[in-house]
Amino acid sequence: TGGGADGLSWSYASGDFNGDGAIDAAIGAPYAEHGGRAYVLFGPLPTGPVDVRQAGVPIVSDGADDALGWSLAASDGLWVGAPFAGNGRGTVAHYSW
Repeated sequence: TGGGADGLSWSYASGDFNGDGAIDAAIGAPYAEHGGRAYVLFGPLPTGPVDVRQAGVPIVSDGADDALGWSLAASDGLWVGAPFAGNGRGTVAHYSW
């Protein structure tokens, strides 16, 4: 489930992030505490509602105002954007499992 002040579901990406053949999902929450988060759910994905804050693997920002999770993309893993990181220059990080 999503919504709320943390911006959960601001961004979404899906793909096989870990190479196991199952579709995985990532959900961004750029206004979450400590500079934003992205939550990764590894497949096979559930068919009903799930609280990704509890079930997802979090990727957590290391800067207070980064807005990590603002953008997400799937290509050879997961790409996570933080437009206000790096003193406002923005950063993109690649994750693969």
